[in-house]
Amino acid sequence: IALAPACRRAWLPPPKVYAETWIPAHVRTPPGSEYDGVLSYDVAPHTRAVFRAWDDDDVREIYLCWGTRNMKTTTAIALAIFASLHAPRPAAFGSANEELVDRTFDEQFYPMMERCDATAHLVPPEGKRPRRAIKFERCRVRKAFGGSIASVSGYPAAYLFASEWNKWQRKKSKEASPRSAFRQRMKGYPFVSKFLAESTPSDLDDSELDIWAMLHAPQTDHRTWQVPCPHCERYQS
Repeated sequence: IALAPACRRAWLPPPKVYAETWIPAHVRTPPGSEYDGVLSYDVAPHTRAVFRAWDDDDVREIYLCWGTRNMKTTTAIALAIFASLHAPRPAAFGSANEELVDRTFDEQFYPMMERCDATAHLVPPEGKRPRRAIKFERCRVRKAFGGSIASVSGYPAAYLFASEWNKWQRKKSKEASPRSAFRQRMKGYPFVSKFLAESTPSDLDDSELDIWAMLHAPQTDHRTWQVPCPHCERYQS
């Protein structure tokens, strides 16, 4: 069967959009940030490797062990916005407790959407915003928090974003831990799922991210961003 060029083009998948190039061009940091403006690599060069890893179809899990005020949550939100626009599938964004996730949505997620031309029209007025999810045109991002099994179970999600992963409640009963229940949301998407967890490094005995990195060293690459010391100019992480 011969198809006319216009008809053939209609059947072709849309060209792939890459987080590495799209986010710096369209996403702005939330108001009040130390680096107010476009999320550029001049301001946050360490985010490039994260966005590049997200673009890699073979990468399924990304763990950010970054110090405080290094744009961990901003990076996760930027990727959630990007994925919801360019590869829309069910998603969930969680934090350690309900207060933290509500504050993240109100003070960072919605403001970043308002400052992005591609999503500003999707933000409802403050009094009409859904309590349990952010709605995009073709998907939504659910709220989840580590203190509630109900908020991390009972729904599918292709993309999971876990903020303050170290602070999520550990297993205290015969029920599955919130961490485990949250990760189970991806079972229905074995070939396209993405999991991103971020937290500030802490004591090794109390750090889920650090322990994961120690136990899974052969299966992952460990990347550190080197910066020069302002005094001796020696590069260090």
